[in-house]
This record gives sequence, structure tokens and C-alpha cells, in this order.
Amino acid sequence: MSILRSLLFSAVLFCAGIPAQTLAQDIPDYSDIYVNDYADLITPEDESEIRQSLSELKENTGVEVTVLTLHSWREFEERARFEAFTTGVFNAWGIGDAEQNNGVLILVAQTERQMRIELGSGYAPDFDLTAKEVIETKFLPHFKSGNYSRGIANGTSAVIDRIALPLSRGNAPWSKAAYQRDKGQRILTFFKILGASIIALFVSIVALVRQARRNRIRCPECRKVGVVTTNEVLTPPSETKGGSDVEIKYCPACDYKTTRTYATLSYQAQRRAAVRRMAHTTSTSTSTSSSSSSSSSSSSSSSSSSSFGGGRSSGGGASGSW
Repeated sequence: MSILRSLLFSAVLFCAGIPAQTLAQDIPDYSDIYVNDYADLITPEDESEIRQSLSELKENTGVEVTVLTLHSWREFEERARFEAFTTGVFNAWGIGDAEQNNGVLILVAQTERQMRIELGSGYAPDFDLTAKEVIETKFLPHFKSGNYSRGIANGTSAVIDRIALPLSRGNAPWSKAAYQRDKGQRILTFFKILGASIIALFVSIVALVRQARRNRIRCPECRKVGVVTTNEVLTPPSETKGGSDVEIKYCPACDYKTTRTYATLSYQAQRRAAVRRMAHTTSTSTSTSSSSSSSSSSSSSSSSSSSFGGGRSSGGGASGSW
């Protein structure tokens, strides 16, 4: 009887011209194009870090990645599957460029203990495997221990590094399976160049020895040749904090010794620097545009800074649960 009622209900909707999915599914709205933490899972520090990384990614590559957390996705849709709901949110928001369809939606539902990385239709199927590996290795380990904020922050960084940036550069996605497939080829290539490398190394060593003899450093105190220079790590960098190294110069023949400490970038800052270098290379090709075109582009950019680009998804990506 319940099946018959469902069929009759669908027939009424069809005759009325109302799609059943439109009537049944409600979509959460967004107030920010980078982070919408409706479940309050992300700390202010991690949210600021995520928003800055995603903002720089969009500015430098045009790829839109957004994070959405919900207490329960079934508050909006009771009958659809989780994957279909996430695809509906992606397309309703229009994440990504309308022509390239390069957007990414990271959705975390706390009550159902489900998450998904939804990819725009511009991503090749190989990226689905990468998304699955990112979920299992970066998101879920933290979720299982209750640290949602750190899991979302680390997972979003991995999405940028392994999915968004490779697509923007036209590279294949990073994945463990692809790595294993290419391992044999890499080993063969290594042995092919090993012989030539040994010869080149020998020639280089001879040249360096000769150069060192010509440019040996003389100690400013005892005037003997042989000052040694070494570098040591004082504080190794972390994901969000930089480190410090020290350069040491000393003379084995006397007590002469000098040190120079210098800062090193955090891993996050190193990634941002790489994105900026890539963006600089890309921007040089567009620096010859006219002033009127620049003005039009500027006004268009400011009007679209609070909305997505109209991208679509055909259901690609991966899901996970904990």
C-alpha cells in the first residue's frame, strides 16, 4: 500500500509539473564562500587559517574550495542519499568556475558521522581516488578522536595540495595507487641514470676540490687556511609556525668561532609561497590588458567576491564515515 501511495504521489507531482526532488530537498544557504561552520566544529584559529588558505587559492588559481559543517544533513533532506544531497548543495550554490567546473565542496555532518568531498565535473575520475585517500588519512583519524577542527584544517590543506593545485597546473592527481603503478618505472629510470650520475659525480667532486683549494677561507685571527662552515637546525618548522637554523663558522686551529641565526618558513607558508610563484607566472601573461578591461575586471571581481562562480558537479568525489 505504501508503494502505491508513493506512485500516486509522484504521478500527482508529475501532472502538476513539480519535480519531486525539488519539493523534497531543502538546501542550506551560505553566508561565506570559504567556511560555513553551522555545526560549530572549527576553532576560530583553524577557521582563520582555512579561510586564508582558500582565499589565496581562489585569488591565485581561480579554484573555489568551500567547507560546510552541519549538525545533521537530514534536517534538510530525509529521503535522499547523502551523496545526492551533497551534489544538490554543490549545484545549488554553484561552486567553481562555470566553464571549468573546478570547484570542491567539503561537507561534514556531525550527527550522521558522515563526510564527503564533492568534486566539480571538471575533475577526472582519478581525482575520486585521491579524495578517498585524503578522507581516510587526513580527516577521519582526527574525527575518530573527536578533534573535528584539526581534522578539517589538515584535510582542507591536503585537498588544496593533492586535488586543487594539481588540477590548476594541469597535472594528474596525487594518489597512493598511482604512486604504486609508477614505482617500477621510477626504479628502472633510476638505474638507467645511475651510471651516468656516478661519472658526473666524480667529475664534480674533482672540480669542487680544485675550486676549494683556490677559495679556501683564511681565519681572521690565526691567519691559517681552513675555516669550516656548518648549518644546524635549532627549531624545526611546523604546519603553522616557522623554525630557525644557525650557521656556524669556526677555525680548527684556534678558538675563532662565529654564529648567525636565521628564520625558516612554516610548511603552510612554504605552500603559500609556491602558490604565489605559480600565480606570478600566470599573471605575467595577462599584464598587457588595457586599463578599461582592467576596470571592468575589477568591478566584476568585487561583485562576485561574495558568491560562487556557477560551477556544476555530476556526482564525482568520495565519502567517508567514522
